Amino acid sequence: MPSFVLTDPSGKEWDVEAPDVETATKEFGKFRQGQANEQLINEANTMPEWAKPFAAARDVATVGADALTFGFGTKAAKGLFGGEPEMDVAARRNRMGWAAPALDVGLMAGALPTAVPKIIAKMGGGPAARAIVGTGAAAAEGGAVGGLEAAGHDQDTSTGIVTGMLGGAAGQQVAPVINKAYKAVRGIDDVPKGIRSGMTVLPSNPSAADKVTVASNEAISRARTSDDPLAYQNIVKGNIEGLLRKDKKSFTPAQKEIMERVVNEDPATKAARIGGDVLSDKLTLGGAGVGAGFASANPLIGLLATGGLAGAGRALKEVSKGGTKEAMDDLLRAMAKKKKYEGLLSAQTGGQIMKGSREGLLDLLEDY
Repeated sequence: MPSFVLTDPSGKEWDVEAPDVETATKEFGKFRQGQANEQLINEANTMPEWAKPFAAARDVATVGADALTFGFGTKAAKGLFGGEPEMDVAARRNRMGWAAPALDVGLMAGALPTAVPKIIAKMGGGPAARAIVGTGAAAAEGGAVGGLEAAGHDQDTSTGIVTGMLGGAAGQQVAPVINKAYKAVRGIDDVPKGIRSGMTVLPSNPSAADKVTVASNEAISRARTSDDPLAYQNIVKGNIEGLLRKDKKSFTPAQKEIMERVVNEDPATKAARIGGDVLSDKLTLGGAGVGAGFASANPLIGLLATGGLAGAGRALKEVSKGGTKEAMDDLLRAMAKKKKYEGLLSAQTGGQIMKGSREGLLDLLEDY
């Protein structure tokens, strides 16, 4: 095996056996990092007890600064002051042991901003739509942070992006699952009982709440006879639009705002409905089936493609229906002056969990 002569910063030369110079450089770097790790550990073992808290504080400050600047602060220090600050940071992380990843997770969860809760709130929709939007936004945000951290620590950027995306997407699921489970265990039902009454005919002197309840229940009753997932949505939107047009004075500004949301739909609800309509369109299905059949020279493939698109279209319609139902539940709560259950974990806490999960996976990547 060939031998390569490599020089450390002190000017000392080392003979490194390796198949090529790139491998020799990597192995030499690992060897020198091991020396730096051992030196700091020996330093901690031999220093007086009174000095150890100060050394630990310096470790935390150094590693924390590196984490918060994605490694670029350490690179800047090297450019300004020379030396090998990256090796020093790695040695201090090694000396901190399990506390270093915990520090990274805590810092990133608390300090880094996240736009995910705001994006979910802006897009709206029902539980399914929020899950889709939130997961996508968390994955995109995680990928950006993962790529930045990988670049700052001279790691493979594409791997950092994928790892960050996985961590962000996985972390986004935690808070909703916990909130849903807690709500089920505690038997929390924040939908007003009026919707359960089944009243579909107005009394002689109806209140505003009676009018909304009938509009909702009548839509539910009529939609049962239709196979179209959007039947309830179409009927209830028409009913609420009729109340706004004919009886607007019966409702408060806050109630009218929610009624407008039912009629005009949140962005996620509208997008899911449009997507569902497109994928369920006979021309779209026919064209896709013919194209897939010709491309594969197999009519069965064409049938499968048609069925797959139809299923996806129906699923999107269900997502859109969930958004309208959520808006109607909000309206019924407003009529009954009942607060919506916000969950055991807030959006802020959910964001922190998401960022912590992402950072944990990125730390694992850095170790390997």
